[in-house]
Amino acid sequence: MILYRADSRNPKIIKNEGFQVRDPAMTLLAARSLILDYCQKPKSPVDLSELIKRSPQQQFISTDPDEDCGGYSHKGYIYKIEFNMLWAREWSNEVLGKELNLQSKLIWPKLLLNAGKLNWATVIALKLHGLATS
Repeated sequence: MILYRADSRNPKIIKNEGFQVRDPAMTLLAARSLILDYCQKPKSPVDLSELIKRSPQQQFISTDPDEDCGGYSHKGYIYKIEFNMLWAREWSNEVLGKELNLQSKLIWPKLLLNAGKLNWATVIALKLHGLATS
């Protein structure tokens, strides 16, 4: 999977620091908890995708499958991010590791993980209507 990110920071900085969320509270454990929280009624993965789209991006790293980066390509640099091991996973009890009452919907964002289960994943991303956010 290839994604792109527009960023004004110099490539030397990105090489040394990578892409990090600005909110230090968004740890890997917090990201897993957020996913599980939005799998509990009355919330849903659709609600999580709306939260991500409307947030000021402090908790998430926004990416795009297109080099235009959702209209942000003018920000300075366009970074190509290649994930060799990132797969779409089902919003299922088995993948999420918790007994949940989920009925998958076609409009739900795609859950992308670099492992077979949420608890094993070190990369967690959602693909929102053509966009991917990690």
